[in-house]
Amino acid sequence: MNIVLAALNRNTIYTPLALLYCRACLRADPVAGPRVSVELKEFELDDSLEYVLWEIVRSSPAIVAFSCYLWNIQAVLRLSAMIRQVLPSAKIVLGGPEVSSRAREVLAGNPAVDVIVRGEGEFVFARVVRAYLRLEALSAIEGIAFRSGAGIVDNPGEPKVVSLDSLPGVYRDGTVELANREVCLETQRGCVFGCEFCYYNKGTRGWRSFSLKRVKEELSYLLALRDITVYLMDPVFNIDSRRAKEICRFIARRNRHRIPFHTEIQAELVDPEMARLLKAANMRYVEVGLQSTDARVLANVRRPLSRPRFVRGYELLKKNRLVVELQLILGLPGDTPESFLRSLDFALELDPPVLSVFKLQVLPGTGIRRRARRLGLEFDAQPPYEFISSPTMKLADSIRMQKVVNSVSLFRRDRAARRYCRARGIPLTALILRWLERLPSDGFLLNGENNAALEKEAKAFIRSLKK
Repeated sequence: MNIVLAALNRNTIYTPLALLYCRACLRADPVAGPRVSVELKEFELDDSLEYVLWEIVRSSPAIVAFSCYLWNIQAVLRLSAMIRQVLPSAKIVLGGPEVSSRAREVLAGNPAVDVIVRGEGEFVFARVVRAYLRLEALSAIEGIAFRSGAGIVDNPGEPKVVSLDSLPGVYRDGTVELANREVCLETQRGCVFGCEFCYYNKGTRGWRSFSLKRVKEELSYLLALRDITVYLMDPVFNIDSRRAKEICRFIARRNRHRIPFHTEIQAELVDPEMARLLKAANMRYVEVGLQSTDARVLANVRRPLSRPRFVRGYELLKKNRLVVELQLILGLPGDTPESFLRSLDFALELDPPVLSVFKLQVLPGTGIRRRARRLGLEFDAQPPYEFISSPTMKLADSIRMQKVVNSVSLFRRDRAARRYCRARGIPLTALILRWLERLPSDGFLLNGENNAALEKEAKAFIRSLKK
């Protein structure tokens, strides 16, 4: 039986870890493994659907599986319908965060899809393959929904991988091309926090980790390579500080090729030793989520924040010359234009190397999605489910805040603008708001066009401040 695992990515520089696990688990399955041929095919969203379709069907697969995310779900569903037309007997299996929490809905709206695997599906997918080999019944598999005649069967349960070490390694056998790629690697799963805008818990409760022995084995293989970057894609790499420090020490000792690393951390948990070890491990890029500084907004989404500890940790990262991407969210429940601007001003005062402001995405399976109606959140029903308005931030307010965000890069590094703000004791956002009021037309701040004209307008305004 031929099986195609199709990875439809925003950029194939990132290794498709979820499907690599599925392939490894299927090959290791003592029952199904010897009876199947598994191909993993990688595509980019910019590839034409005609090209992707041809590359898939030319393998004459009996099963086609996709891992679904908010950035690829629409293309995946279109491809599923196209595959069904060309290969009517092929079975189409979907998994991933974009379909896990709404399996019945996706099946009901997309007759080309046969099975949806909920949650952590590496071992579950192997059982689905067994079922299509007539070695097991789909009705006996926990954690899936499937089409049965004209109806849909939604089996209970959402299995999780209790022992992460039971997952086969995906890189050490040398079957994945890694040169010039960002190699995705997990050292843990789940999250101890319950932030209601986030799906990092993968639909399950609790935090689990790979053993340090397993992590070091994976890292030893990767650190012997050249021309790669490693992304430790843990929800919070330093949630267990002692463990994170040991991993950093191991990397620092073995990283003779100075392979760069990239991960996400919580600033409040950074102490002087952690900051030094992150630097020693060549963590070239560190993501830090601030999201908001407003206590009421943070309480609404169950997001913890200790501002003094956050600042102390951030300053330690800065002292060790780590490139930090500081992240905010626009549109959280209870956020007002005033509270959002205070959060933005706080972030600007920290002067991060990279400041990213994301519009709230009301993701399926999250607490915010479940409470959206009660919270009065309006959002796009289609991926990426972006925030539109709320009782405390109307559409006009949201648009205005987005224009401020899109203007920040024009002002934050300009010395004259910063001197002007310091001299008058005003935040940078106040200056940007003045600029927006004077602009004859600011539509291009939203559509991304006329960048040269935008820069010219900003420079002219800054020069006028001297008069």
